[in-house]
Amino acid sequence: MFHGSIPADMCRIVREHVSLWTDVTDVYNVCCGNFTVEKTIASLGKNLHSCDVLMYSTAIGRYYSGEPMPLVLTPAAEAEFPWVLKRHDTPAEQLATMLLCTRLAPLMGKKDTNPYWAKMRRAYQQQWPDLHGKTVAKILAAEDTLKLASYSAEDALTWVDKIPPGAGVVSYPPFHGAGAAFVRDFAKLEEMFEWTPPEFTIMQDPELEYLIQRITDREHWLLGTNEEVPEMAEYLRGRTRTTNRGIPIYVYANSGPMRLVEPRQHTEAWPGPHLADEPIATP
Repeated sequence: MFHGSIPADMCRIVREHVSLWTDVTDVYNVCCGNFTVEKTIASLGKNLHSCDVLMYSTAIGRYYSGEPMPLVLTPAAEAEFPWVLKRHDTPAEQLATMLLCTRLAPLMGKKDTNPYWAKMRRAYQQQWPDLHGKTVAKILAAEDTLKLASYSAEDALTWVDKIPPGAGVVSYPPFHGAGAAFVRDFAKLEEMFEWTPPEFTIMQDPELEYLIQRITDREHWLLGTNEEVPEMAEYLRGRTRTTNRGIPIYVYANSGPMRLVEPRQHTEAWPGPHLADEPIATP
């Protein structure tokens, strides 16, 4: 569901760069989203700090930083899906419920008189015990690898100013309206739980410029963008594009190796006759 997940090729670049920050003990991920960066570099032994403003990210971040937040369903959500409360007691069970509710959220308010929505609701109700049990198992298994030193549900524009000198910073911020899309996509989910979001600014170009400036004014940093930034050409360290029609991601950093990831397309010779210099007949 999450639009900001970082593709695997960029993850490898991030991990390679962070592994070279040998004098850095703390790494801060600004706009952590789905915690893809944290999962990628967790085994490097750094103290990981994350921030975001979505309930989805906050619930995950609080859990893996050792301060799980209570996830209480709203009366409207309880009325529509009472069966989800049968396994909603421990922090791991509550987090599993929230993660699975990303699938239930589109069903909120849909009338069962529509055959499609009614079938979807029945299917989730029947499969819920199995889906929930498997999700809890994944959450508990990840505790051995994903540990956060801290998590902050705070606007990135204020949190970035609190990052101490000497720390490394990684960020793949939302570009060109993506921030508004994230908020819109998760609005239904947040209506299902008792949740008061922190104050934050949906980033446009001026806010992004400020954020990038505050990230790049330190010794160790890495930034992912959805388009090339000519003013930062000297810091370009990578570009990834996994498919021919895929959106390229540009990686900027103040040190480290350069990497290029392009799609590898397999082709085969056409088995039929070739038209070389022969004129093509027209009707």
